[in-house]
Amino acid sequence: MKNFLLVLAMLLISNLSFAISGPSTPSGDGDGRPECRTYDVGWEEHGYHYTCGECLAEHGKCVEKCFTYTYTCTASGEARNIYRDTNGNQSEQVRILTFEAEGRSEMFARRTALDYCYHQAVNCQITNCNESSHLDRQRSCQK
Repeated sequence: MKNFLLVLAMLLISNLSFAISGPSTPSGDGDGRPECRTYDVGWEEHGYHYTCGECLAEHGKCVEKCFTYTYTCTASGEARNIYRDTNGNQSEQVRILTFEAEGRSEMFARRTALDYCYHQAVNCQITNCNESSHLDRQRSCQK
């Protein structure tokens, strides 16, 4: 009985977290083309389907949503300035510079951020990349 109650509590918690977050959007594949998925109109208990036919086989009403993605990447590098004082002593100042680029593919955003960085700095590396989805279009599925 104790195990049953534990399993029941876990199911309730997982359903509650889904109700808060809603159905998931697919993650982009990085090629810049829209990614289309089909969702049940009403309560989708497991995310999405790949086609209208697949969704309609399990649910009464479905909608196809197509998403495009934007990738934003940040690169950082070192800018070095060398100074000489009046006695000829040399000192070096190192500043960390950051550069941001975005694009329809993660590879493009990474390369562009690194290009920007290497034009003004050395030892450049990608420090962060983020993906954001945008609803491109949607349509109702027909039986």
